[in-house]
Amino acid sequence: MVLAVNVQTSNLDLPTLSLVAVCIAGLLGIFLIIDWMQQRNVRALAWWGSAYLMGASGIALASMPTPLIELPAVVPGALTFLACGMIWNGVRLFQGRRILPAATFTARHCGWASGKFPACWKTEMDRSSAR
Repeated sequence: MVLAVNVQTSNLDLPTLSLVAVCIAGLLGIFLIIDWMQQRNVRALAWWGSAYLMGASGIALASMPTPLIELPAVVPGALTFLACGMIWNGVRLFQGRRILPAATFTARHCGWASGKFPACWKTEMDRSSAR
């Protein structure tokens, strides 16, 4: 037996999803920092919490319709890649290995370099204005 039900769909737009992602990542970052403050011997928690906060700020900067301060366009991407490198170093710490700061900043430089290529720019409008 098939039921005919009128299902209303709601459309979530990109700013709403970005706001939710920033809030969840920021909350997770705060929780991890608080957990690290209670267990100072697990340094990976501090790395992960800082990475989540940095990633949340990168997403927030990238999704702002009108920024409060003018920053270069590559800063949000660089922050996001830096957060990825910090998470990787947190995993290394958790496994008892030493951190590799150069690898963390290599990830940031990859994010910065990707912003230098027109194919990686945000919108078609940005690409057409550079011509």
